[in-house]
Amino acid sequence: MRLPSYPVSEIRQELAETVRACPLTVLQAPPGTGKSTLVPLFLAEEFPGEIWLLQPRRAAVRALARRLRALAGADLSVGWITRDGRDLPGGARVVVMTEGVFLRRLVADPELRGVSCLLLDEFHERSLAVDLSFVLARQAREVFAPALRLLVLSATLDADWVASLGVPVLQAGAQPHPVAISYNPPGPGENETVQALRVGLDRLRRGARGILIFLPGEAEIRRCLEGLKRGAPGATILPLYGRQTPSEQNLALEPPPEGQQRVVVATNVAETSLTIPGITCVIDGGLRRRPVIDRGRGVRRMVTGRISQASAVQRSGRAGRMGPGEAIRLWPETERLPPFDPPEITTADLAGLLLVLAAWGDISRDHYSWPDPPPEEHLREARELLEDLGALDSRGRITARGEALYRLPLDPRLAAMVLDAEDAPRAALVAALLEEGEVLLPPAAEEAGANLERRLEILEQCGQGQGRWGNTLRPGAARRIEAGLRRILATLGRGSRRSARGEAGGWGGVPGWGGLLVQAFPDRVGRRLEGERYRLIRGGEFRLLPGREGFAPDWIVAVEVQQGPGGATIHLAAPLEEETLSALVAARETVREEYFLHHGLVKVRHRRYLGDILLSETPVALQRAGRAREAVVDLVRREGLSCLGWSDSARRLQERLVFLRAHRVRLGQDWPDLSDRGLEETLQEWLPAFLPDPPRADCLKKISLGAVLKSRIPWDLLSLPDQLAPEFFQLPDGSRQRLRYDGDRWILAARIQQLFGLQELPRPAGVPLEVEILSPARRPVQRTSDLAGFWRSTYQEVRRELRGRYPRHAWPENPLEILPGDQPRRRQRK
Repeated sequence: MRLPSYPVSEIRQELAETVRACPLTVLQAPPGTGKSTLVPLFLAEEFPGEIWLLQPRRAAVRALARRLRALAGADLSVGWITRDGRDLPGGARVVVMTEGVFLRRLVADPELRGVSCLLLDEFHERSLAVDLSFVLARQAREVFAPALRLLVLSATLDADWVASLGVPVLQAGAQPHPVAISYNPPGPGENETVQALRVGLDRLRRGARGILIFLPGEAEIRRCLEGLKRGAPGATILPLYGRQTPSEQNLALEPPPEGQQRVVVATNVAETSLTIPGITCVIDGGLRRRPVIDRGRGVRRMVTGRISQASAVQRSGRAGRMGPGEAIRLWPETERLPPFDPPEITTADLAGLLLVLAAWGDISRDHYSWPDPPPEEHLREARELLEDLGALDSRGRITARGEALYRLPLDPRLAAMVLDAEDAPRAALVAALLEEGEVLLPPAAEEAGANLERRLEILEQCGQGQGRWGNTLRPGAARRIEAGLRRILATLGRGSRRSARGEAGGWGGVPGWGGLLVQAFPDRVGRRLEGERYRLIRGGEFRLLPGREGFAPDWIVAVEVQQGPGGATIHLAAPLEEETLSALVAARETVREEYFLHHGLVKVRHRRYLGDILLSETPVALQRAGRAREAVVDLVRREGLSCLGWSDSARRLQERLVFLRAHRVRLGQDWPDLSDRGLEETLQEWLPAFLPDPPRADCLKKISLGAVLKSRIPWDLLSLPDQLAPEFFQLPDGSRQRLRYDGDRWILAARIQQLFGLQELPRPAGVPLEVEILSPARRPVQRTSDLAGFWRSTYQEVRRELRGRYPRHAWPENPLEILPGDQPRRRQRK
């Protein structure tokens, strides 16, 4: 087999020897060095058995298999498998597949009979599937297939993680063609899509033949395509993204005609593995879009953010595959990118992963060697869902129903819906549609809003008349849904569906789309509050996209919920039929007596809930409510001590007691913590004793907090607060001034004339009294704990400054030798 020469060819012999000697090897090679296309063929000549090459995307599987076949010719048979298609000739030595296909094959045959080498390509993307493939493949090799050799392939890898593996790391040289990198960020008020369009048109006018533009999503791609077609009518403008049909994707992957100008506008599906012929210029918007789960509400939100350094390297490498190229990055050169994208396992819904582990035989996180372990909280949520769906028993073992759910090529929620439905084809149609995502083109989607029924009606009505779908359905959506429908029904027909039903109580058999969907999304039932706002069972308020048809039923099953800049929005929903709702309420209704405050009075209501949705409420007299005293204590704990009847004198006493506690070490006395926090922490100890039995509506208003505070002081310290932290201070003129306590400080605020004749300050708690000296207008002049020092050093300066402004007040030269007074006095004329 004659193969082209690439940088990876230089380490061919070393690679073969290392893989033969070591169970796990890492190969790090920049884009364009031949790692995806040559390494599988190298190993096929060195090892007997099959070489399996894993890829993260179906488009990459098909394109890479075609490339491998072209290189191998008649010397070697190459096949490929994805979830929705395969081309697997007999005796294939190299098989390219997605990680999802691999995981199912591995669980079915842990010994991987006939497989000698497993290659995990583009490992740096750290998808959920590649992490799980890596973990289970290592365990399979250790337990079932000791002869299996694992090879991790990537252009960029986390050096710390690689070092932690303690395995050989081979490196190939740089890509054969240089790529000039420049930076051209958008101007003020512009975004990356607008800038990508401008730069793309500029390069076309300069004569560029092959341009690849990276944008984060389909909407941005459509806007850029429209602008390019208007600005460069002679060029071929093609999109490339994951939801296209294989034939649509092939248009962008086939070599262009000689001399033709071509632009491919793609998501990060074009970032790795795929070689797009003729590309010499990459325009990188620097953004990617990925789903993140809002853990609190189980809501998916699409996050658009800056790519990592690893992704930027991969993207720019697309320009140097066939010859010298350039990469234009649409962000400032000074901007620092994160080294790698966050592993998907840290942010994704883990129900599917946990079901695979259950099918493998062990759901314990700690029994696997993870690159990054899945968060325990996320696994707990996934386990709760799978138990609700009947897939796991209370010990975490997979049930017969769980095995049936696992066999279906669907998310566990949708698998449960299909398994439980009386009308399996109808349920499979819903599942296939939801797996596809949005099936309508933008104008039709805006008209339908969130109405899932409308989308299903379009599919059912059109039936076989695919030519009439015209401007309503996305290109290829009907064919993909039909293929998904056949795949689901075929899998369902092979399993023992009837024996697997009934283990997870449900509402199967109820007519209507809502009756189907509630099987998959029992936690997404929602009730309309007003207008387009809904509350879901798991809590939170969401806005429904009503569309021009005014879709806004009273009860819904929210299928697609996303968090965006404008808040949480329901993008897909179906009405919930009355019969289904009644069954759901009967099974999951909860009744609670809830206590709340209304104008300081304790009120009680008997409330019926479906999850977090209030169904009805009835007032209840407090004296007749159950567990009233405990409930009132819980109410105060929830509302805080401010709901009690605090008086000014009680607050002042509390401040004095907090002051004494702050100096308990100095005093040698163990003063209790009577701050708000301290009282809240000991609420159960003291509040019940101050509540009448039974409590009355005004019981909180009538509690004396002064009495509460005194009850918490040890009996041997009861007489000390007035001695150590007095409430008043007697001034030299005989008047009493209230002291102010602030944490560990105590403060006397008085006009300067009231302080004449006073030198020594009290220190009963061993803490000097702070004096806040005020002007005759009661404005602060100075604060001091050394009043005698103030008279000696600062008073004369203060006297000169204030006597002109307050001439009717006494300003003696020696304030210690005259009788103090607080009344204005005329100055003697000289």
